[in-house]
Amino acid sequence: MEQAGPTRGAERRENPRKTITRPAVLNHARLGPHVGWITDVSLEGAFVRSDWNDLPTFTAVEVLVTLQNGEQRKVNEYRLSATVARATKDGIGIRFDKLNMESYSALLDFVIKGVARQRCNPRLFDL
Repeated sequence: MEQAGPTRGAERRENPRKTITRPAVLNHARLGPHVGWITDVSLEGAFVRSDWNDLPTFTAVEVLVTLQNGEQRKVNEYRLSATVARATKDGIGIRFDKLNMESYSALLDFVIKGVARQRCNPRLFDL
């Protein structure tokens, strides 16, 4: 009997995704900053609920998000370079570009280790 191969989203992903609701600021070189909500995240990318749903695939964006890093429970802001992977009526799927070690470590703690004590930084919205 032939088995069907992966066809959609999660079935093709190499890294697990974590469902969250976290504010983030998207920044585009021409359009400027825009507040959205990350609704799921992995080590490779995220989905950002936003009305910026018409950005073309391969558009470069920057994402500003706050994450707690490591055992020190220190909350840091991270600026992550990303590329639009897909757009839907609800927002955009982004793929992270090269992450530095600190950003990667914070994402690893959050996604893989399931750090439940993540908090938002109110300064995030000081555009």
